[in-house]
Amino acid sequence: MKSFRALSIESRSAFVFGLLVGLVAIAYVPPAVTFDGPSHFFRAVQISHGQFRSTRYSDSKLGGNVPHEDSQFIHTLWTSYWEKHNFLRTSDWSGIASMAPGNGQMDREEFTNTAVYSPANYVPQCIGMIASRIFTRSPLWEHRLACAANLACYLLLVVSFLEAADALRPSLVLIATSPLILIQAASENTDGVNFAIPVVLFALVWRLRRDPPEDCRFRLFLGFVLTLYIALLKPTEIACLGFLFFIPSACFGSRKIKLIWLSCSLFTAGAAWLCWNGPYFDVNIAKWFDPGHPPIHEQKAWLLSHPGDFARAFLNFIGDGFCVQWGLFYGGVGGWISDRLLYFLLRLSHYLLAVLLLIPLCASKRDLRWATANGLLAGFLLLFISVTLWVSYGVRDFGYIPYLGGRYLFLVYTFCIAAWSSLFNGWIPSLAKPLMCVGLIINSIGAGLILASIAQRTSG
Repeated sequence: MKSFRALSIESRSAFVFGLLVGLVAIAYVPPAVTFDGPSHFFRAVQISHGQFRSTRYSDSKLGGNVPHEDSQFIHTLWTSYWEKHNFLRTSDWSGIASMAPGNGQMDREEFTNTAVYSPANYVPQCIGMIASRIFTRSPLWEHRLACAANLACYLLLVVSFLEAADALRPSLVLIATSPLILIQAASENTDGVNFAIPVVLFALVWRLRRDPPEDCRFRLFLGFVLTLYIALLKPTEIACLGFLFFIPSACFGSRKIKLIWLSCSLFTAGAAWLCWNGPYFDVNIAKWFDPGHPPIHEQKAWLLSHPGDFARAFLNFIGDGFCVQWGLFYGGVGGWISDRLLYFLLRLSHYLLAVLLLIPLCASKRDLRWATANGLLAGFLLLFISVTLWVSYGVRDFGYIPYLGGRYLFLVYTFCIAAWSSLFNGWIPSLAKPLMCVGLIINSIGAGLILASIAQRTSG
């Protein structure tokens, strides 16, 4: 275990920067205002009370019972957010949290879009919530400690993959500290963990390829654990396991042992994935908020019989939408910032992209096989996500893939940048860290503007 001073400058920068941005976000970003905020809050509360599987009420309604005070807290805030366009003040949040003592009463809540997620997505949030109940029953502090634990877990994972993938650090640190991912990590949302854990596996495989130790047993065991854990994250994350094929045979001693290890790892991960997700294959999440949405079996049948329509939508996205969505990946935090600020963030994101494209030209080592691996896995992950979103939310006359953009593309963009970084032999290594500093300044401007805009409305 390294001391903080022994960590690389990239790891220390990411940790300090992420901690500052995250703590300000926890203090001033309204509770549950981030993407699917109420659903993530209720799912974390449910798991923290010991109910790991959600209750199924119909083919489109899943949820469970949560304490009355938690339910009232969220519903009161959301009524103010979206009906009155008022995010209230931090003192108002405290007042609302103390208004509705539950006295053991439980309320039914539906949160179908997150009810299908396994408890593996909410480990840090649940730890924070359980810890908060030792001192107080306030839903506000339950929320804040859950967010703090989620942020701490995310930052530790970021440091882990930055320390492992040393040559890729300047690029990875800029993606890991972009405003949207940090603000998501400082909430109950699962995006931070779902981004960081697959990247830890990515970094582990990269390190095994570049610098395999004489005894790989511990790292291979760690790879097996990460494989199993990734299978229990969001259902689409399992597509990241293709990296396992790129672990060198030398780490196992022979190709035969590698084949056995791969078979055991992928079989175990596949079994865990099916065990958790199988009961939800027919859940019609879109019908939860769109009662007229077709049943899932009709969606699947139509997709199989009309692959050309999906292919056109997919290729249109790659041709037009993939680059456009970069701005939303950077700073599209949701409807709680102004359109004017969002437009500025979209423009700011282009400067970060320019830095990310320049860094490999300064300091990188060509590895065409690794570049190909990242490119193929980015494409496969994008296809897997697209099919999932189309089946879950699309309708037959859609000429586009619904909701594909922004935070759904964290890993896809990361693998694309990694592929780009492996195409060149850097010419001016001394410029890599100055460029990284420029990127961190861009991220600090973006995050600072987002947090300043909301803090003006909620402080006090």
